[in-house]
Parts: sequence; structure tokens; C-alpha cells
Amino acid sequence: LWREPFCVKRVLPVLAAAALLAPASQARTEGGGTPVALVTAETMNELLAISLPDGRVLKRLRMPPDPENVEASDRTAMVVSTLGAAVTLVDLRRLRVVKVLRGFGSPHIPLIGRDGRFGYVTDDARGQLVVIDLERRRVTRRVYVGYGAHHMAEDGPGNWLWIALGERARSIAVVDVSNPARPRLSRHVDPLGSAHDLAFSPESARVWVTYGDRSQVGVFSVIT
Repeated sequence: LWREPFCVKRVLPVLAAAALLAPASQARTEGGGTPVALVTAETMNELLAISLPDGRVLKRLRMPPDPENVEASDRTAMVVSTLGAAVTLVDLRRLRVVKVLRGFGSPHIPLIGRDGRFGYVTDDARGQLVVIDLERRRVTRRVYVGYGAHHMAEDGPGNWLWIALGERARSIAVVDVSNPARPRLSRHVDPLGSAHDLAFSPESARVWVTYGDRSQVGVFSVIT
């Protein structure tokens, strides 16, 4: 489930003139002061750092083709380029690219784990959950979870990932990430329909699932 910051709406008029807005953005604070929004510009193959609330472009960073989704911690941003089959790591303190990781099939959704050291990327084409050590800036593990691995959500304590296997998924992979460096596929859950996106409830006791074939939300109890 993409969590778009409310303040990004203030940036839209500035970027719309170029008609280059991507559906992925996050907001962070630069140097402990100025709020900054990170916005992917797919047709320009760039990541834009936007000052908030004035909408001033602070920096443009070149990305591999088709940057779509971005996930950020306090220090690092992960930018996924699906067509470029790459994940770009950005140092947010200096606003510069520090590493471009390649060797993916069709990477799609990034997520930074609760500990902040390890990032995860779903690879649709290979059915993998890819683990990235953000300190060492390298891929350290690939776990097969099922073809079509797409949207994912992590529980509050950082013990479990639920991954929808496709945009209209007939199966959800449940992955144990209690050891963030070594995720382990636990089981698969039948979503009882064509699941699209998912999110944990605030207390992490339930998972909410949206569907591509109905105007309903499924609520699943988390059984560990």
C-alpha cells in the first residue's frame, strides 16, 4: 500500500507543467530542517528532490529507465526502475546517487524494513523477494515467494511480510522477516478473490486486502 504524504499535493502544480509526474513520492526532512519531497519522473528518467512547501526543485538525479516507486528512510532512498531492471540507492544527506543495483527481472515495489538497514524489493518476473543491505549497498539474498510478486506490507514489529502475487493475485505469500537479513517463506494465503493491495492494521493483528474484481475490502486475521 503506497503511503503518499499529504504535502505532496502542494508540489503537483509545479511539476504538472512538464506532465512528468509519477505515482510514487515520499517526503523527508533535509538537514533536520526543510521538508523535502522525492518524486519520480518516469518519462524523464529522473528523481526530483522538491523543497516543501514552496515547490522549488532542489536537485534532479538521473535514474535508469522508467523509475516508478520510491521508498525512503532517514538516510537512504530506494528507487525502483521497472523497465531498467534496476534499483538505485540515493544518499539523502547529500542528495546523490551512491549505487545502481542491476540483475533484476522486473523489480516493482520497494520497502525498507523496520530496522532501517535492510530493504526489500519484489521482482514480478522472477517471483522473488530481493534483500538489499543498505549499509553495504548490495543484494544479499533472493527468496522465491511465487511468480508475480508485487505489492507488499510489513507488520508493526517487523516480523512478517505479506506479498500479493500479482496485481490480481489469487495467492498471498507470507514471509517471516524476524531475521531481516534472511527472510523465509512461511506459507501462502488464499485471498478469496483477485487481491490487489494490502496493509496491516495499526495493531498488526489483521491484514486489509483490496481487490481488483469487487468493491470490497477483505480483512484477514494474522495467525503466526
